[in-house]
Amino acid sequence: HRGGLVRGVPVLAGHLWVMLPLTALGTLCTFLGMPEGRGTRQKAKIDWAGTLLLTAATMALLYLLSMGGKQFPWLSLTTLLLAAASAVCLCLLLAVEKRAAAPIVPLHLFRDDVFLLGLAIALVAAMSTCVINYLPFFYQQIMGISPPLSGVAVAPRQIATILTSLALGRYLGRTRAYKKPSLLNAGLFILSMGLMILFSRSTPFWIVCLAESLYGCANSTGNMLPRSIGQTGFRAEDLGMGLAFITFVGTIGSSVGTALVGCAVNVAESAGALQPLRTGLQAILGLVFLSSFALIPLALRFRWSRLSDGPADAI
Repeated sequence: HRGGLVRGVPVLAGHLWVMLPLTALGTLCTFLGMPEGRGTRQKAKIDWAGTLLLTAATMALLYLLSMGGKQFPWLSLTTLLLAAASAVCLCLLLAVEKRAAAPIVPLHLFRDDVFLLGLAIALVAAMSTCVINYLPFFYQQIMGISPPLSGVAVAPRQIATILTSLALGRYLGRTRAYKKPSLLNAGLFILSMGLMILFSRSTPFWIVCLAESLYGCANSTGNMLPRSIGQTGFRAEDLGMGLAFITFVGTIGSSVGTALVGCAVNVAESAGALQPLRTGLQAILGLVFLSSFALIPLALRFRWSRLSDGPADAI
């Protein structure tokens, strides 16, 4: 409501001012501490056509998912035009990238199992993140948890993320064994998403904290593993493009996931659901829950011997 929004503006501004010096400090540390490259320098070729087509396809899709059912009906000419525009741009993008000297979308990497595994983990992690961002509203509006207590419920996630990142970094640096963390990542996503789907007003608070903790562990491994696997398994010539595209897909996956949440809530509201927020979030949580199962066969079929001979400083 308006009063709460107005009162929240100074708090939001305060958070932004706190982040400003921290961001400046991080940028300075990167500038001073990043080592110089030792390889030969070549003039980069920018794939302008691929960049424009990828941007157009993404913007059309995001606008369709964000505004469909709200600004225009799902069964409308606008929906058809946006879907057609996104599909046409994607088809043109594939045709352009096959002939591009330095493609922005590395099509040959889609035949690389290292790239596919990292891409799948990053995409599941990104889609789950966008749903998790709505959980504090879910706790307050659907479960009846007070705002201070909903903030307490998020704390286990943050603590688990930090502890898991430290533990996983030490484990990978010492063993360079990725199979068990990858399977653990899929299992954690399945457990945390499965618990969150069942959230209701009668859910005990300790179950909420447990699910948040499990998700913190899953999200931490989901963010670290794709880059670690790529740094160890990619060929030198594919390292930059492979990691960059995995990061890009993660970012776009988060945006698409956020749009899907809005889309699901709009559909639930138009269908007359009693609690559109709950129905929409549970639908997307179910999608991430099912997607997590796909990580298990990918991890089991992956040739982990490819990563066993990587240099120690590649992780």
